[in-house]
Amino acid sequence: MSEQTNAEMINLLVGFDAMRSFLRAQWEVDGKHSDGLASLLGNLNRDVWRNGQPADIAQWSDWLDAVLSVRPDLTDVSDARRQMQKEHERLRQILASNSAEQRKNLDDFRKDAALHTWHRIGFFPLSTVDAYESMRAFLRAYCKRGGEGPSDLGELVDYPTEANAQWKNWMHSIEQAKIEVVRSPLVS
Repeated sequence: MSEQTNAEMINLLVGFDAMRSFLRAQWEVDGKHSDGLASLLGNLNRDVWRNGQPADIAQWSDWLDAVLSVRPDLTDVSDARRQMQKEHERLRQILASNSAEQRKNLDDFRKDAALHTWHRIGFFPLSTVDAYESMRAFLRAYCKRGGEGPSDLGELVDYPTEANAQWKNWMHSIEQAKIEVVRSPLVS
């Protein structure tokens, strides 16, 4: 990134939504030919659930992991990620239990749902540069895990400079994401 880059501060949720917007724009430019990218976009979609979480909540966890790979100093994000892992493990154990016990434990888990909000760290500040680097880390990890994507997914997120189209597209995606977050059930 050039030294002149004006690294605006956003938050984790805007960064996540900017990644979705950026990838959606790239998919549309590509003529919507990538089924793998379409699948990823479906998993990242936050319009499916009433609480605004991604269709696949694991994508939010993966986003936090990507952010932490870029900014390991964000202890609040790290703590929230560990808490999410504990909650997912507790839910997995509940779902694996016998039916009578499962129903009671699941009801208890749901009663505590306000404490388990997936987005509780979503408004933590992050620079646009760190968010872009986090998107790159997210996509590398996604492809490494075997996620399908276009063969040029790595090239899709070249390291931008203020002068190139990728950075302009990223900043446009940031603006789009700010609008989406304002419309989100998390803000209203």
